[in-house]
Amino acid sequence: MTTSTKILSGSLHAAFGAMAIAVFCAGAAHAAELDQITVQGSTVKTVGRDAATGAPIQEATVKVAVSYDPATLTTDAGVKVLKASVVDAARQACDSADPFSDDDGTCLPDAIRSAQDQIARVVAKARSNTND
Repeated sequence: MTTSTKILSGSLHAAFGAMAIAVFCAGAAHAAELDQITVQGSTVKTVGRDAATGAPIQEATVKVAVSYDPATLTTDAGVKVLKASVVDAARQACDSADPFSDDDGTCLPDAIRSAQDQIARVVAKARSNTND
């Protein structure tokens, strides 16, 4: 890999990270009235070296918000829709975290797992509120 390719590679990762943050923020602004779960996709790979410092460029992490209406979580169908949305968000996060490298098989399951406790909490809360 040549120096110009390394610089381009690092710049592209930074650009995709910035785009993902912008998408996350824009999505959050439109969904302000709904609750959200955060899905985090992370890839840990050495993708090159910084041209200025020689330091390895190793990690890119992207968070994607999944908006939901708590009222929909009172049914099994609503929970199923939320879980499918989390899987879609996990794919998006993993693809955005490192779009030029193949996943080693851990990003998607880890990203889905990052939301499981949140899902359990919001479902329990939604269902307990219907029993009041």
